[in-house]
Amino acid sequence: MMFGLTTLGQAPFGTAGGESITGETVSLPVSVTVSHAVSDYAGARDIRVQLGGADVSDRITGEVVIEAEESMSRVASLKLVSQGDTLAGLAGASLRIEVKPTAASAWVRRFTGTVAVPDFDPDNGLITLHATDGRRDMLAGSSRADIDALIGGYWSRAVFPRYADSLQYANDRLSTVAAALDLDVYGNPRLTPWAGLSPSLVVTDAQVLDGSLTIHPVARQSVINCITNDNKSVQDIRTTSICQLSDGKAVTMATMPTISGTAVPGMTITVELAGQKLAAVAGAGGAWSVKVAKPLADGRYTPKVTLTSGAVSCVMWGTPFRVARDGKGSAVTGESAREVVTDCSFQYRYPRLHEYRRTYTWSMGMSYAEYAKGNNGKPYKLPEKSLFKSAVESSGWKLLSEFYTPPLQGGVHYVGYIDSSGNVHSGDTVPDDAVAVLKYNNDYTGKPEDDPRCESAVIAIAKRIVQTLTERWRITVTAPDSIAALGNLKQQGQTASLDATGGFDASAWVDSTTMLPDVKNTSADLVDLAGASRADATLALQTLAAIARRKILLSHRATRVKFGLPANPVVDLDRAIHVDSAVLGATGKVYRLTEHYDLSA
Repeated sequence: MMFGLTTLGQAPFGTAGGESITGETVSLPVSVTVSHAVSDYAGARDIRVQLGGADVSDRITGEVVIEAEESMSRVASLKLVSQGDTLAGLAGASLRIEVKPTAASAWVRRFTGTVAVPDFDPDNGLITLHATDGRRDMLAGSSRADIDALIGGYWSRAVFPRYADSLQYANDRLSTVAAALDLDVYGNPRLTPWAGLSPSLVVTDAQVLDGSLTIHPVARQSVINCITNDNKSVQDIRTTSICQLSDGKAVTMATMPTISGTAVPGMTITVELAGQKLAAVAGAGGAWSVKVAKPLADGRYTPKVTLTSGAVSCVMWGTPFRVARDGKGSAVTGESAREVVTDCSFQYRYPRLHEYRRTYTWSMGMSYAEYAKGNNGKPYKLPEKSLFKSAVESSGWKLLSEFYTPPLQGGVHYVGYIDSSGNVHSGDTVPDDAVAVLKYNNDYTGKPEDDPRCESAVIAIAKRIVQTLTERWRITVTAPDSIAALGNLKQQGQTASLDATGGFDASAWVDSTTMLPDVKNTSADLVDLAGASRADATLALQTLAAIARRKILLSHRATRVKFGLPANPVVDLDRAIHVDSAVLGATGKVYRLTEHYDLSA
């Protein structure tokens, strides 16, 4: 022991399993706490205190205490003999504490910070200074880019508060890494991993203060070695018009009714009803139907519909109905429909856009001479352009483009003849037995392109559909070695969701033919919206997995080994210690460190 300087600290030790995020084996350390059993004394020349840049070492009395703990601010407290100081002048003053481990050694910094609270004892003329390092202020004043570079890890707006301040943002990122963030004795930030440090100090029984070596193992029930989301609950379901009885009614006397609906053309539909699974494929227009294969008993039924397209599927509940063979059943509603739901870790909702395009052509299909003759004495009539537009609008499709060929312009046109046999001859050549001249008259006198009628048309139409898909992800993180040793100690994990539908005006897109994105007669998932993209969803999954991983590792570090030893300037929170005792062997990172410098004697 040198000059009575004593040190308190903690260091984790041991290896207890691994986890399954990346497949590597990870040390799960416990911690060692160092505490002194006796109080020896240091002379004033062995400790130096600078307050506001001035040396006040000769005014220090009693005990100087410095405490440091993982991911916390380092704090110091000391008593100062008052010499006309003002409390206002002391608050916020810089404070530095240095010690000399030996008489011949150089001064070693042990604390750098500022006075947070000065307390004045007028009876004794003493001022107690409580100081803290700049950890909190450093993080609060850092940009997100600086914090990212310092801590790393993950951060997702779907998992954490979007508008968190810098301090909260730093703590959020720290919750995804197996490391501690604190300041060194000079006030410089450092990130120290929990595991993988080589011991820089070996502590033996000869160095440990008598009676100070203790171990506090973590309780089994406090250990977590599996985090997932698998709770089951009964929840109300929301029925939709995805399908219904084919006659549109809510009550049927048929025990094997037909159920029909509309979906995206080409989609596979599976209807689950009373233990039966019925399959269909949506036709070109989207319509589909299935007939119940086995008779249904009287009662209420809610079809469960699974829509599948490629590797993606979604589940919806159709309109409920009642089977009443006597025809006296009452209509039902969907409010009472319920299902058993298993929790998930993450939900991602996004729009799937579908666009269908068709091109239709029309023409008179006859010569103007045949048109002028008419049919059985009744004249033909060319259609107006508005007729095509109204037909498109009434069909639920949108007009994409239109091209019309105007009829003959400029009054009366002689377009052919009829011979004695009733045959029509087009053109100017007059048959010998002509009995009638065929004339076409167009009384429109404006521009040809503005003629309300046409002799042919090419109409391109489009129909847009927006389908909301929900992906449900379950994240399971485990420590296999720990499970083998202690059994499965499971905890439900944190959950999050990301919704891309709110950032997209689906109604406006459906009502338009030009609003982007243009999916060009195909289907596309809208997973590139800012803040709700596929990359954002992936980041949320990575963040949730990292949080779970850290929780598992943290629970395995809860064992503490405490001991006291003479002060050693090598010991700090970024170091690992190996305890080589006759009763205990342990290696791990320092978790907590308390230094006492007693100048009272």
